[in-house]
Amino acid sequence: MEHKAESIDLTSAEIAYLWNSYILNSKSKYILMHAVEKAEDGDIKAILEDAANLSVKLLEGIEEIYRSVNHPIPYAFKEDDIRLDADKLFSDALILLSIKQMTTFGLSNYGLTLCLSARADVRKLFNMGIKETVELMNKIDELALQKGIFVRIPYIPIPKTIEFAQSQSIMGAFIGHKRPLTSMEIACVFASSYFCSVTEALITGLAQTRNLERIKDYLVRGRRLLKEHIEAFNNVLCKEDLNVPPTYETEVYNTNDSPYSDKIALYALFGTSAE
Repeated sequence: MEHKAESIDLTSAEIAYLWNSYILNSKSKYILMHAVEKAEDGDIKAILEDAANLSVKLLEGIEEIYRSVNHPIPYAFKEDDIRLDADKLFSDALILLSIKQMTTFGLSNYGLTLCLSARADVRKLFNMGIKETVELMNKIDELALQKGIFVRIPYIPIPKTIEFAQSQSIMGAFIGHKRPLTSMEIACVFASSYFCSVTEALITGLAQTRNLERIKDYLVRGRRLLKEHIEAFNNVLCKEDLNVPPTYETEVYNTNDSPYSDKIALYALFGTSAE
């Protein structure tokens, strides 16, 4: 029996992840509008334009699915959440690295959506989202490598032989036994520290441009928590004589002129778990 997509209700998973993707791409669209407007590096500007176009494409696709089932369009972010004439707040390099983080969150979200979706139009949209996000991420990584700002996970020696676990000591701290970090643990700890480092720089810029003290206080508190996380992650890496990620506070410009609304600023702090 053939079914038309319009005759099939959205599942709770489809509703949840469509909403998540809509909010994420709405935020990205307006952040990228200002980034494109202020970009000084032509190569980075071209990638930011590609990222902005992909966000718009996904937003339009989600709206089409919503209309097919008479689902209200999320309010999300609007033109009054951005000021294109505001001063440049972040360096092009920091913006490029933050867009890499956005694409990472996007891939995770789109992958889950694809795995949990039944409707053909939803799967088609997120197939496209995954394909084009991977292409965008490859462009970001290639450009970051060319410009010397790509951050590599630490190297470790290649094992000369295959080793099998001989006892439960592989469980390490879980059973009170100390052992070196595994390669997976190194990757996860380093990536977590790096993520916090980029986010901490972004929050620094957002906090310094807030006018309402209670909003600034939230952001300053968030920045402090991120610093604590960075210190904890880096302590683990240093104990293993491994390098730690760079910091990016110097990539935040000295301006109080905010391009972003309080709404975008707060979502930047609290929205990462949803992304």
